[in-house]
Amino acid sequence: VPEQIKSKRISCRAGIDEAGRGPVLGPMVYSLCYCPVDDLEKLKKLGFADSKQLTEEKRDRLFRVIQANNDFIGWNTKVLSPNTISNSMLRRPK
Repeated sequence: VPEQIKSKRISCRAGIDEAGRGPVLGPMVYSLCYCPVDDLEKLKKLGFADSKQLTEEKRDRLFRVIQANNDFIGWNTKVLSPNTISNSMLRRPK
């Protein structure tokens, strides 16, 4: 978590996306990116948009931008294996 967010309890905006096709075809990957609400214009100027509107090359470039701007941009990724997904589905109450 960027220090300015942790230390000052700043309001943030988050974007979440997922990729995958479910437990039969492989893992599900969930990612979150966030920044202070006051810095949203910075994100627009850096070229961020809906990931489905970006080419793979632009997404790769933007990941490097996130890493270079970790003073105000935070992120996290979680990968759920097919086994975890299947086991979780079996435990759901019906």
